[in-house]
Amino acid sequence: MLAGSLVVRAQGYSERRQVTVTVQLEGLKVAEEQIEVGGDKPQEEVRFSTKVARPGEYTLEAKVEADPDELTADNNRAVRRVRVIDERIRVLYVEGYPRWEYRYLKNALVRDRHMEVQCFLTSADPGFVQESSPGVAPLRTLPPPEELAKYHVVIIGDVKPEARDRRGVPVFYEGALEVLKESIKERGNGLLMLSGSQAAPRLYANTPVADILPIEIDESAFVSGDYRRAFRPNLTREGRKSPLLQLEADDRLNRELWDRRLQGFYWYAQSGKPKPQAHVLAVHPTARNQHGPYPLFAWHRYGAGTVFWLGIDETWRWRAEVGDKYPYRFYGQILRFLSLQSFTRSKRFYITTDKTKYDVGEEVRVRAEVRDEQARASSGASAKQKILVDLPNGDSQTIVLSGLEGEPGKFEAVYKPVQTGPYRLYVEPGDRFGAEEIAERVFEVELPRLELQEPRMDKEGLERVAAESGGQFLRLDGLSAIPADLPSLSEPILVRKEEEELWDKPWVFGLFLALILIEWIGRKFCRLL
Repeated sequence: MLAGSLVVRAQGYSERRQVTVTVQLEGLKVAEEQIEVGGDKPQEEVRFSTKVARPGEYTLEAKVEADPDELTADNNRAVRRVRVIDERIRVLYVEGYPRWEYRYLKNALVRDRHMEVQCFLTSADPGFVQESSPGVAPLRTLPPPEELAKYHVVIIGDVKPEARDRRGVPVFYEGALEVLKESIKERGNGLLMLSGSQAAPRLYANTPVADILPIEIDESAFVSGDYRRAFRPNLTREGRKSPLLQLEADDRLNRELWDRRLQGFYWYAQSGKPKPQAHVLAVHPTARNQHGPYPLFAWHRYGAGTVFWLGIDETWRWRAEVGDKYPYRFYGQILRFLSLQSFTRSKRFYITTDKTKYDVGEEVRVRAEVRDEQARASSGASAKQKILVDLPNGDSQTIVLSGLEGEPGKFEAVYKPVQTGPYRLYVEPGDRFGAEEIAERVFEVELPRLELQEPRMDKEGLERVAAESGGQFLRLDGLSAIPADLPSLSEPILVRKEEEELWDKPWVFGLFLALILIEWIGRKFCRLL
């Protein structure tokens, strides 16, 4: 069963209006509902559910009919790519000591019925029974290479790469980190690194993990943070739009949550610069190095898999007043995201892009992989691979991908879309593949019109700014009251008056005598006397 919900919002209407909401799965209508929105009802939530016959990837589309009086119809449609799986996500969590982040995170993991979790706390006593999901055998040591590669997601906490358990056995046996690196690159597995003050990521600088992280490791960085003042991460533009950081369904509430309501952090890991293809979702609000603000949340693709780096370890503070709601949702979304690529291993031809949503003119990095062994053997570094693109207007294009040097069967290209709407990438099955053996890719392109993505007036924010600045918030229909509310102002003008008598001044007498002489001489000259 696939169940979900969407929120329809309207502002600027004096009365409620009836609109039709339609939900489609792979072009087939699965739900349609008429709702009233506008006036005293600015938003309405619509829930839907449908049965899905088999696991796989599906395109889910929701549309609201356009109203003649609305500002724009570009935001009346939303497209999402969903993946339905029929097995639990296998997660391995390796941690060095029982810090607060570990305690709350492992509780969330083992309680999630959609996950099969095994934890390994390296500082635990030899007789300690390691935490695991119900019905899953606890670990005594790190699993052997063939089993380690089968985990969909591995979490590395604040544990030293050369750490030993209480029995003196190395936690990461020789070659373990290399197995982890290759499983991410080749099998599409995921890695989540949780930074800590003792080891991660600083001590992993000269290990295979350094190659796959989305940030460069600064070996000289030690404990960082001002324990007297908390800080909140600054979400980047991509972070504002990322579903990984969507902790509230309503965009306005989600922004308010990240900007004001979530508890702040006191510690962060100083890192180097993000790697070229890294997606930085959040940065430190004030601390920075020569490359810019320190990244706090970042991820990137590595081969067929995905790696997420977390530069803080205090999400447990988000439990204040709300319990486990936000930490559980945050980690749940990240772990599901990291596991997605590993569930496509049954596909013989795989296509991916670095993101699922782009602005017009933004470059789309397309990567394809032929996972058929015979096809791989016949592919060289100079081989080309054609894939088809279904455009939003119904036309199709062909993109030619170039083979990657030293990686047979893998291809990459950069594509620049110029139309808005959903795009579909796929390859013709032909004789080599069946239709069910090809993993297609869907992404969406939109205009970067930030003022129209959220056209609603932020009344609460305006009222708060007015109150903090000693002003007053007024709507347009209240402007006529401004003259009456303005206080009368008076300003005294100082006038200085000085009097001085001139009749007894010598220069006045001289001036008078000169004028008389000029008149007398003039008259004498003109014979008027």
